[in-house]
Amino acid sequence: MRTGPGGDDFGSAACDSQRPFGSTDELAQFWLRFLGCKLTEEPRVATKKFFEAALAYVNDVITDPVEKTKVYDHVISQLTSEKKNVSPRTFTEEYIPKTNRESFESFLKERHVSLKQFPLDTSEIAGRLRRRSYHTSKGVEVRVPEEEADVVRVEEESIVITDTVTRVDHK
Repeated sequence: MRTGPGGDDFGSAACDSQRPFGSTDELAQFWLRFLGCKLTEEPRVATKKFFEAALAYVNDVITDPVEKTKVYDHVISQLTSEKKNVSPRTFTEEYIPKTNRESFESFLKERHVSLKQFPLDTSEIAGRLRRRSYHTSKGVEVRVPEEEADVVRVEEESIVITDTVTRVDHK
């Protein structure tokens, strides 16, 4: 595909969507090694991987409940913003506490999430971005629509909900 007026202004793409029944990847290696191709990831996949890895980090690594909520809010804000791209490296620098930055980047790398910028595409996780669940150490679960998240305040030893109960379900 021509990308500009110059003689060297072009790009190309190739797709090997064949899935042989064996476990061979010979054709893929031909593309990567011999032709010098680079593997790219669909934006919807990159966005989902970043989202899932970031939430896993929040849940598995950050122990302070207030800090958990703060970082979670930043992840959701980043993915629901009007930005066209997401940069995990910039996100780390701007929203992850200094003491956690190195471990967060390592956590992402271990889960094969690139630190490079990628186009934002939330089509795979749109439903998960609309609701938020808080789980306590005693088994309590609080689910909140994203647009009403301000009715919940997370503190060191408590969750405060400022709303009126309209119904109780027994499930």
